Amino acid sequence: MSTFISFKPQGVGFTGHLSLEAIDIWENPELLIKKASKAYRESILKMRKILTRIDKSRRERKPLYARIMWDMGSAVFELRDKLAEISLEIDGMYSHLERDLGVRQKWLEKAIILRRYIKRSLIPQNITWSRFEHSTRKKAEGLAKGLPIE
Repeated sequence: MSTFISFKPQGVGFTGHLSLEAIDIWENPELLIKKASKAYRESILKMRKILTRIDKSRRERKPLYARIMWDMGSAVFELRDKLAEISLEIDGMYSHLERDLGVRQKWLEKAIILRRYIKRSLIPQNITWSRFEHSTRKKAEGLAKGLPIE
């Protein structure tokens, strides 16, 4: 059974909030919130580093490689998995990530789709994100089956 948690920015970190019903379920809700807040903060920092790499590529007018976007999607999966280990799930994950990363939901969804449908090792290093930006799922599934990207 998963319990929903939400996070609010506070200084350089985040404070977790559980519902009153959830607090009654857990033996030590303060420890649970502390673990979850730490996991969220570490994940956001990791995602911000990836965003810095993406912004640098754009600023320097260098290609944005698809593997970097896969890394972003993978960081979201890792966050979800870390919280699931302690039986938590973010209430409104996309809203949280939009707020704390300053990215649009649709953009983030595409990175997650890429991560979901293909292994990183199957993405050629020189393939740019622009090749996956439209029809992300279809192209990822095709590449995973060994088909060329259109």
